[in-house]
Amino acid sequence: MRSNEWWSLVLREAEGHYARWQQADPIQRTMVQQPRFQRLESRTVSMLLKAIPATVKEEIVHARSFTTVSILFKIYCLYQPGGLKERNMLLTFLSRPGAAQSNTDAVLRLRRWFRGVSRTQQVGASLPDVSILVAALDEITSSLLANAPLLQFRMNLVRHQCSVDHTPTLTSVLSFGKSLQAEFEMASIGGDQGNPQKRPRNQRMDAGGGRNPESKSASEPNSRFE
Repeated sequence: MRSNEWWSLVLREAEGHYARWQQADPIQRTMVQQPRFQRLESRTVSMLLKAIPATVKEEIVHARSFTTVSILFKIYCLYQPGGLKERNMLLTFLSRPGAAQSNTDAVLRLRRWFRGVSRTQQVGASLPDVSILVAALDEITSSLLANAPLLQFRMNLVRHQCSVDHTPTLTSVLSFGKSLQAEFEMASIGGDQGNPQKRPRNQRMDAGGGRNPESKSASEPNSRFE
């Protein structure tokens, strides 16, 4: 058996115990036993013990959970991925992701927003209403689009094609979001032009009336020969 196949089986075993632990009530959780095997995977256990925080390591050593699956099961129970806390954080961010301050910031927020959508579906939670998802995308990008008329015009066309303001669906909202991400990725390559305060240096010099050395009048007296 290859190492990646073995690791997939280990994760599947640990996740299965954790799924049963999640569905159990507080009393039943105490009866969900951590899986134990005859064989001790010394190298993998050693690597895991070095990777986890000291407090978690102390609990594992105290419980004498010295198998790979037992360690992973203990970590799942402690951090509870897909639990109530993570779901609340995901739904809060999907609804109110905050306004981006630059093109690069917009790309980062949009990428994180899409990861939140995928993670919410992965843990089995319900996504917010599609109208709320549209409002979240607008919250990220509206201030930048207001300062970029050409980009705003293109996105208004995409917005109309996706019908996100009239008959939005999850598919159309995600398609609109991907278009926003692609546009801001292209804009970020050329600089944060969404911020009107960041102007090219030569434009600032021209606006400030910078002098051209060649414009000096030939009739101006030279004090060295007077």
